[in-house]
Amino acid sequence: MARRATEPVRHTCPDIDRVIRKITEIVLGMESCGEGTDKEDILESISSWSSDLKEIGFGKWNELETLRSSNASLREWGNDMYNEAENLERRLDEAETRCSELEDRIRELERRIEELEGEE
Repeated sequence: MARRATEPVRHTCPDIDRVIRKITEIVLGMESCGEGTDKEDILESISSWSSDLKEIGFGKWNELETLRSSNASLREWGNDMYNEAENLERRLDEAETRCSELEDRIRELERRIEELEGEE
């Protein structure tokens, strides 16, 4: 999809895909952790999962908050575009009404000219 020059942020779908991919990797890693897994390997995996989860959604600065901010910007931009479109539509309606009024006036004047030419 083409971007508009005024669009405030890039597409957020790759960011959402990245979060889904990380969560999926964590879940699959947890599921594959069994009784036969070495204790050190489990502790290393837990540390890695913890780090990934903190990146995704823990604390003030994380991927989900970045997505929230991006989506808020896009929503505000979309509302602005909607309002601008509504304003342009209103102005178009006004211009069409004015054009119709002027066309009516032209027809009246043409009739009047014909009447005056007929009186000669």
